[in-house]
Amino acid sequence: MKQCALCHTVGKDEPNLFGPNLHGIVGRKAGTAPGYRYSPAFQATVSWDWSPDVLGAWITQPRAMIPGSFMALFFQGASDRDRDDILAYLATQK
Repeated sequence: MKQCALCHTVGKDEPNLFGPNLHGIVGRKAGTAPGYRYSPAFQATVSWDWSPDVLGAWITQPRAMIPGSFMALFFQGASDRDRDDILAYLATQK
């Protein structure tokens, strides 16, 4: 989580940082964090809701999902174990 916190906040009403605030992300339509300016690559590609499966794929391989997105440029991806822990944590942030 420390690595995630370099770019993201998760508390309700906390500001976006380099990445969007992740509060309530599970089940939310991708690309809709209030006040966050998404990369052109992300905006041109997203058409899904952040289900646990899609979010898990994004956390482990952002470059494979959306090359050129901000996350793909700066984050290589999480291990399967870390992915599961991150997903479990994000699911509690409603």
